[in-house]
Amino acid sequence: MTQTTKTEVAPIEKTVLVARPVEEAFRIYTEELKSWWPLDSHARDTERRDTAVLEPRVGGRLYERTRDGEELDWGEVQVWDPPHRLVHTWHLGRPETATEVEVRFAPEGDGTRVELVHRGRNTETSDDGLYGFYARNVTLSYCYLHDLGRVPILMREWNGMTVEYCYIARNSSSPVNHAEGVSDSGSDNVVIRNNVWKDIEGTGFIVILGNGGAADNWQIYGNVFFHSAQYGAPPNNEGVAGVIRVLNDASNASVANNWTIHNNSLINIQGLWSGFRIDAGTNNVAFNNLWHNSVRTAHTGVSLSHSWYFNTVPDGDSVSVQMGTGNPFRDISNEDFHLTAATAPGRLLGSPYGTDMEGSPRGADGVWDRGALERSGP
Repeated sequence: MTQTTKTEVAPIEKTVLVARPVEEAFRIYTEELKSWWPLDSHARDTERRDTAVLEPRVGGRLYERTRDGEELDWGEVQVWDPPHRLVHTWHLGRPETATEVEVRFAPEGDGTRVELVHRGRNTETSDDGLYGFYARNVTLSYCYLHDLGRVPILMREWNGMTVEYCYIARNSSSPVNHAEGVSDSGSDNVVIRNNVWKDIEGTGFIVILGNGGAADNWQIYGNVFFHSAQYGAPPNNEGVAGVIRVLNDASNASVANNWTIHNNSLINIQGLWSGFRIDAGTNNVAFNNLWHNSVRTAHTGVSLSHSWYFNTVPDGDSVSVQMGTGNPFRDISNEDFHLTAATAPGRLLGSPYGTDMEGSPRGADGVWDRGALERSGP
């Protein structure tokens, strides 16, 4: 894997004129954040948001306070020079990603010129790809996300997200900057369909962690998850601890409810486990998935049926299981994951699971195949 190098992104600079004297402009900016900051859309918790606070001293906290009194950090004050200059960090609860915001206030005419510079964003190896808190109704289609330092997609308490027809390849995980393919906490109504996921490492390909509460109503179908023959050269040889992981332990309180995980192909998965591991939750099902040449599955917290396993130990799965040997795919080395022969009949499913990523209808030949791609042609 080619590691990204640290390259600082050009700072964001903005200047505005306000019809207030310098002292009043500085006071409003620092003491009345709620009057001008758009908390309805730009808060760590938009549903419980109440106010924003900046403590007027070096080392003071910048944070939002919810209606029930919880305080969620945004940054810390580094320079406090009223009424002329303020510098604070900006990290939204992740100090390791902190950037710097500098604001200057200077007289101009009858008012004040306010100059803001946001600097310090870079593309070092700990960077994520798509990153956000509390987003609503986002669609990511036909994208190529590759060679990212940490997490390709990081979501925190989103509602309504679709990832479809994307090729997502090669991240990097380390003890300092642990990674996964999708990192989520508490997002609902998520669809991950018809994507190819290559050489992802860390906790898992799709991971729910932290204390964001329940992640409800996820549909994960038609995807290919695989580790290539080239994967495994240090430092990128960690593998995963499950293709799907929902963590509920001493450090995490995640829960998954109403998940459907259907017709995915899981190929050459390396690491500890290759299965679906949901520590807490209800009504989670997985049908018609296909494993090939992978570490043992160690499934937990999900009801499975009609799976197909090639050279893979199917822990926790015994309903309509098909076992196989050899290679069921046309040409793994060239990423041709079409089946060379029909599988035993899979479980018939309704919409939206009736077509594969190429638009081929499932079951048109009388057999609903297992795995991501319906067999068609010779």
